[in-house]
Amino acid sequence: MEGVHLMDARDQRLYYGLTASACGLDIEQVAQVIETIKTSLVMPEGSDVAVVYRVYQNLIGRNHYWDFADLIRAVVAGLEAGTLRPWEVDLILIDEF
Repeated sequence: MEGVHLMDARDQRLYYGLTASACGLDIEQVAQVIETIKTSLVMPEGSDVAVVYRVYQNLIGRNHYWDFADLIRAVVAGLEAGTLRPWEVDLILIDEF
């Protein structure tokens, strides 16, 4: 995760807009495609939505950004691979829902 920047809402809207321009869509369509793919963990290969997703991921990757879904995926992958150890705590407070 070194050298990676976590996006805020403004950054994410900027990259959705860049993706929309590159794909000839409006920003709401791009947001829906990206959120659907990132929350379902299923990549519809060979489809138009897969192209939108790849454009977005390439744009943010070139600039070393992760969105919140990328952060969650990296943590889950690290826990599954054993490269990220869970914290040894009894309680944790998370201020997001």
